[in-house]
Amino acid sequence: MKYLIVITSLISLNACANSEDCQSLTTQSEMTICENKKLNKLEKELKEKFIYISKLSPDDKNLASAQILWEKYREKHCASVTNIYSGGSIYNYSFTLCNIRKTSARIKTLEIDYRDTINIITKGSP
Repeated sequence: MKYLIVITSLISLNACANSEDCQSLTTQSEMTICENKKLNKLEKELKEKFIYISKLSPDDKNLASAQILWEKYREKHCASVTNIYSGGSIYNYSFTLCNIRKTSARIKTLEIDYRDTINIITKGSP
């Protein structure tokens, strides 16, 4: 019976990761694992966006510094926002959700802020 529960849980986690519908899961642990998969996907997208912009303007040392500072900011900000849940079962879930929000926002910010840079270098005009 235990194996059936484990297999069922793994199937539901896998389905969740594919559908990105973590809210349909029933346990905190399943939801956290599912949201972490979303965060990993967003972090990969952010890294790719950062590398792409960095290659377009390789002399811009401020971009790398800004990204490092942003990562520190995200960590501290999400730790502060979720501090109320520290020690509780919802802490990791809340911390992950905060990281998802901040990472999504960072991706959009890079797209907007570097739109002209990307267009000028790749198309010749903004």
